Amino acid sequence: MPTRRRGAGAPLPRNWGRIRQAVLARDRQRCAICGGYATEVDHIIPASQGGTDHPSNLQALCRRDHLAKSGREGWQARFGREPKQREREPHPGGWAIGDALDDK
Repeated sequence: MPTRRRGAGAPLPRNWGRIRQAVLARDRQRCAICGGYATEVDHIIPASQGGTDHPSNLQALCRRDHLAKSGREGWQARFGREPKQREREPHPGGWAIGDALDDK
């Protein structure tokens, strides 16, 4: 069986399947971020930053939160900061449905 790789390029340990199942069971398959149903295991401190495969550095996450966390970590690794969030802008049309109903 080929060795799976992480984003940092380091191979996962041979017993990753057992470690993964133990972490999911320990966390009762609840996402550490949102409390939803977890199917994935995440390194709290990424391997690229010196994190280990020890269960104390692992947490269960749902797919959505795992993708979001991994995306933020990738952005930080590339640019050295969190991505900027744009302010919400009003729609250029400017009128609200409630305003249109008040005219009648």
